[in-house]
Parts: sequence; C-alpha cells; structure tokens
Amino acid sequence: ADFLRKSLHPHVFAGPKLKILFVQARSAFGAFDLGIKEREGDRMRSVSPAVKQETMRIASGTAIGVVLMWVVFFFLHQANPEKIPFDYTVFLAGIGGFIFAAGNFFLMGLTVQKVAAETDEGRARQRMQVSQRQRTLLMLAWGVVALAAPCFNGAAGIIPLLFPSMVIKIYYLTIGKAKLAQEKKDSQSADPTAGKGSEQ
Repeated sequence: ADFLRKSLHPHVFAGPKLKILFVQARSAFGAFDLGIKEREGDRMRSVSPAVKQETMRIASGTAIGVVLMWVVFFFLHQANPEKIPFDYTVFLAGIGGFIFAAGNFFLMGLTVQKVAAETDEGRARQRMQVSQRQRTLLMLAWGVVALAAPCFNGAAGIIPLLFPSMVIKIYYLTIGKAKLAQEKKDSQSADPTAGKGSEQ
C-alpha cells in the first residue's frame, strides 16, 4: 500500500530509483500474498486487496475534494457571478475529473501489481514507462476536452486531477505516518532480534 502511494509520483517510473522500487514492489506484493496468481503461460491476475484499498481511499478523498471545489465555486459565483459560473458545466467537469483522477490511480495500481509479479527487470521497466506514458496522454486528453468542450468548465475539470497527490500527502501527515510507526513498533516487538541486527 505504501508503495502504491509512492508510485503515484511521475519520477518513480524513471531514473536510478526504478531498480529500488522494482525490488520493493516484488517484496511488498509477494510477502503479503496480495492476490497475484502466477501461472505458467498465463499472466491474468486478480486485483489485489492493496490496490482495492488504496483506490477506495484515493477515490473517497478525491470525491470530498470535488465537493469542496463545488462549494468554492458557489461562493466565488456569489461574489462575482459574471466571471465565475456555477451551472451544470461545473458539475459535469467535476464528475469527469473525479473519474479520470481515480481511474488514473487504479490503472497505476494495476501496473504496480503486474510489475511485482514480473521476473524480468527490463520488462518491468518497460511496462512502467509505457503505463506512465499512456496515463499521461489520457490525462492530457481529458484536459483538452475539459477546456474545449462547451459542456465542461475547464478549471473544474482539471483541478480534481491534483486531488490524489494531495490526499496521499494529507493521509501520510495525519494518519499514515503514525500508522507506519506503530507497524514498525509492532514488528520489532514481535521479533526482538530485528532491530539488533541494524544496530550492530
């Protein structure tokens, strides 16, 4: 789950960090048996619980962000109704932005899941890079449609794309950081020799 949150950022799919993240993906998805079923000659995999859990968290946070955005649009419209619209275009664009933002994270999670089961690092690298390019093009296509189509408000369509990364940062600062610390503490208490090795 922590690896999925890190993978949202574009720099993950390029540069010297890729090999480290590839190893992290294999260990994380392999160690906790997250539903990846490797079969000889068959690469079909079920969606892992980690992908489902993190996608639901991101989708929920993004939905809250969209509602708050609509509230801001409402008050801005009240203050300046001639320049700031508050009509169906704002609502349609917000819904579209939510779908693309949450869908982008879900597709990224599926890619990480497949990479975790990949034995060839070169193919894993290629899969990550292709996924990033395709998802980036998908976001750009939505941005163009949101700006050009008269049924959408451009700003209301693009702003939700920023919410997933914001949700991840807020979650880490408020809940995730304490949760990770507690999990580390629990693992050390369960295995007292784990911490001694690093100290020596």
